[in-house]
Amino acid sequence: MTEVRVGQPVDVTLAGWPAGVVSVALCGAGAAAGSADCATAQSTVVVVGEDGTGTGTLLGVAPPSSCPCVVRATTLTGQVTATLPVVVPDVATGAVAPRPMTVVPTSRLVVAAAAERVGGWRGAVVAALGGPADYRVAVTVQNAGDLASTARTVDVVAGRDSLGGEVVGRLDVAAVDPGDALTRELVVRVPAPLAGAYVLHGELDPADHGSVFVAEVESWPVVPAAVVLFLAAWLLLRRRVLRAVAVTALVGALVVAGHWGLTRWLEHSRAERAQAALLAGFAPALTSDETPAAPAEPVTGDLVGVLRIPALDGLQLAVVEGVVPEQLRRGPGHYPGTALPGQVGNVVVAGHNARSGAGAPFVDLHELVAGDEIRFETPQGTWTYTVTGTRVVPPAAVSVLLPVRDRPQAVPTTSQLTLVTCDYSLGGSTNRLVVEAELAEAGPAGRAVGG
Repeated sequence: MTEVRVGQPVDVTLAGWPAGVVSVALCGAGAAAGSADCATAQSTVVVVGEDGTGTGTLLGVAPPSSCPCVVRATTLTGQVTATLPVVVPDVATGAVAPRPMTVVPTSRLVVAAAAERVGGWRGAVVAALGGPADYRVAVTVQNAGDLASTARTVDVVAGRDSLGGEVVGRLDVAAVDPGDALTRELVVRVPAPLAGAYVLHGELDPADHGSVFVAEVESWPVVPAAVVLFLAAWLLLRRRVLRAVAVTALVGALVVAGHWGLTRWLEHSRAERAQAALLAGFAPALTSDETPAAPAEPVTGDLVGVLRIPALDGLQLAVVEGVVPEQLRRGPGHYPGTALPGQVGNVVVAGHNARSGAGAPFVDLHELVAGDEIRFETPQGTWTYTVTGTRVVPPAAVSVLLPVRDRPQAVPTTSQLTLVTCDYSLGGSTNRLVVEAELAEAGPAGRAVGG
């Protein structure tokens, strides 16, 4: 049995592991309580290549629990965990037996939503007048785990952002078996005065940030603006005595008519400033003689890393955690619950384009073709992905968010990257453009990958 002494380094070699980052720590009590029995503050990470092997160095420390001691290795997604019994002479031995492998069944819900206005021409006229509008909200839920989910009732909230608003409906979501998916629809009314963008949102499981669904809708009262413009022009031409009134009305009408353009300009300007600040504050990769720290679970709104796309004129974009409007106004967002760059699984990043919102970070995404490179730089390393293709999917398609795209119960063995934005090829934003890529090269922090 391998001996580990406190204060001395020990070489760690992994074989037969899925490609990605593996966290390695020295644990007591056979790691019976998982990471709670491990010296996580002194853990190390091992980068596993496509051949399934990787090496690293672990410093011998006293674990928080007594022996029997083990070296515990686990993927950052927690899907693969293994232990190796070791002897630590400086640590007392207790009576807990080690466990060589831990697999905990769980349900993992992947959620997507879309909304479209209903009511025909009457509804369109009412909305154009600034009145309330009815929308059909479709929420698709897929269970990518290995345990059936529980049935639940979800509030659908309408507000100016995803942080609050008014409950406009309740959606009953039945239990979903592993690998299955279901879609539930509900017609909700967004109350007047309806002018600008609203967010329809909800959350299936408060403990799971990946179970949030968001659908944005817009409505602009164009009829009142057109009427005021016509009246102002008529007064200017016919009633000189009312010229002052006409000019005032004309100015007011122009303000109303220009509200949409001004709002969009401000959104783009704020997004550009936010991107500049995020890129300026991005921590450079560690130097080659430092050990990269395992990435922590990102906090909503935090910087995840930087996307670099040479084929799009060297485009570089700061990616934040979260895909609700507040995050997407700052730039592309990493979809919560999906893999992080370099991890085994599906790294999903969503962003606006020219029409769909602030900054238009993904305006040229449709120009990518198979073979183009996408680099995702993080403090843990630079991960180079190769585009394998693009496609257009419905807005509530959850299959592109799964750990393995389009395969609900498949266990991921490689790292995929999926970029998602609105698609206007048919003249509207009903669908989504998806760029699919596979991990080509990976390197620890501080080492340039792919030239």
